[in-house]
Amino acid sequence: MNHSRAVLMDIDGTFSRVVTFDGKHERAAALALTALRVGVGAILAVHGWAKLSDIAGTSESFAQLAMPAPQVLVYLAIAGEFLGGLGLLVGLLTRVAALGPLCSMLVAILTVHIGHGLLAKNGGFEYPLVLLLVSSFFALNGAGPWSLDALIAKRAERRPLLGWNGTLASRPQLAHVALNSSRRGRSPPS
Repeated sequence: MNHSRAVLMDIDGTFSRVVTFDGKHERAAALALTALRVGVGAILAVHGWAKLSDIAGTSESFAQLAMPAPQVLVYLAIAGEFLGGLGLLVGLLTRVAALGPLCSMLVAILTVHIGHGLLAKNGGFEYPLVLLLVSSFFALNGAGPWSLDALIAKRAERRPLLGWNGTLASRPQLAHVALNSSRRGRSPPS
């Protein structure tokens, strides 16, 4: 008998698909996803912190690589790695946070590592490529069920909302009213 199935989890307002072999593996899949997100987030945050701790040296390194506007790029790299890494670490605004490391690793691959081949032992791009791919995964799929994003989404689901006229309304009802009102250029009904 085949017990494989797909599990849909509501994560930060969207649906993420996690494939498990049977119901017993859902928790293991969530644990593995969380470990990957937290581990990579911590690594990225440490790399960003190192740049933040030596802004002048990092800017000088960027200048030696003939990167344009190294004084600006250093702050983009810090934001991408440090802030993006922290976002991944705690699972907050994960899809947006993952875009920072994704961009930083793409720039690192194209400006520093591509000429050295694939292998990291030769200064190649395999390590930043792995970080880029993991960041891509979280940018596309969200943080998973054990994250601040999921906690915020769960709390928001439980909290009743007041409609435009003071009565209880569901989120889809409010979204429908707001969307239709904005499309027609009118204010929501009072």
